[in-house]
Amino acid sequence: MITIDRTASRSVHDQLVDQLRYLISSGQYRVGERLPSTRALGDQLGVSFHTVRKAYQTLEQAGLLAVQQGSGFTVLAPRPLAKDARMEQGATVMQGALRSLVGLGLTPVEIDLLYQEQAETLQDQTYELKLIATAPYLELARLCAAPLHQALQRPVDAVSLDQLDAHQDADYVFAPLADVRRAMQQVPRADVLGLQVQLVSPGLERIARMLDHETLGMFTHDAASLAPLTQAVRSLTGFPGQVLGLSFDHRGSLETVFRQIDVALYTPSCARHVRPHLRADLAHAELSVTLSDSTRTMIRQRVPDR
Repeated sequence: MITIDRTASRSVHDQLVDQLRYLISSGQYRVGERLPSTRALGDQLGVSFHTVRKAYQTLEQAGLLAVQQGSGFTVLAPRPLAKDARMEQGATVMQGALRSLVGLGLTPVEIDLLYQEQAETLQDQTYELKLIATAPYLELARLCAAPLHQALQRPVDAVSLDQLDAHQDADYVFAPLADVRRAMQQVPRADVLGLQVQLVSPGLERIARMLDHETLGMFTHDAASLAPLTQAVRSLTGFPGQVLGLSFDHRGSLETVFRQIDVALYTPSCARHVRPHLRADLAHAELSVTLSDSTRTMIRQRVPDR
């Protein structure tokens, strides 16, 4: 993973710092991961552990590593420079590299070919992005994660806003538009993208035609989901009648509820609990979330391909 060129004009310390910085920035060393001990890495590379320690300390001063007595050096969440500073430092590095390549006798065409070749190599080495779908309650986050996974063809974890603080290493966080500001405050280093989401279900049309004396059964996995999902369904359908709600983390009497309802609406998280109790004559449907076309286009443009 790390190699030392003893014929290079750059010092071993500088080579170590550059390669470690790349491994951290590219995610091959993840946030919270402990680096090899200074003695172990020194033995592996055939250099003094003092040299390794000095390189680690340089990265600690740069805010990339933290050291704890007895635990060694661990990777911190990156604190990227401002764009102007990144571009300025990058230009300096690029200028030095181009001068060296020209000094070797390479032509502009050969330099361009080398760039394209190395860029493809770096893409092959990129790590799997950490993608998070978040919402005020976990069940809505799960509902949002499903179409995101379908659109991106990548794993998307579901996390409630209350738990988002534990995911400082997230690369992209997707949140309903009303929750974008809070998500930005909780994970300032992530790229937070706002979602235009819409609850959908073949059962919503049936609920819109329900009479006042009829009863809707609303089933969720989590108790925290019942009230907001019920309100959202009422708002979408205009149904003013009675709703009997039941969550499966605080399960009540299923048989009693099913005897009293005319339509059953349930989330995917609790579908396996609900389906065995569905009568043949009972209208029922699963609730899901769809993303607007503009949201799908935006996330495909903003989130890089593999």
